[in-house]
Amino acid sequence: MTAGRKRERPVLTTRVAGKTCVMARDDPSTQELRLEQLRRSDDEREAAQRSDSPSAARAHARRAERADYLSEKLAECEVAEREGNG
Repeated sequence: MTAGRKRERPVLTTRVAGKTCVMARDDPSTQELRLEQLRRSDDEREAAQRSDSPSAARAHARRAERADYLSEKLAECEVAEREGNG
């Protein structure tokens, strides 16, 4: 490696709904990332129910929605990865 030049990381790329999903090989799997988002969604929904104020409940609910959205996108990437490898 030469000075001033970054080491390039091998990546996996796949296309989903006309968009490219890129992930470095040493990153967590798409399935692991999706499961983490599902856990985050559950945690945020529970936090919304326990919230003391309406604004805190809305913030937690919005975070849960965001985690659900990311989980759906990761599921699309999983399908594309399987189709690309099959």
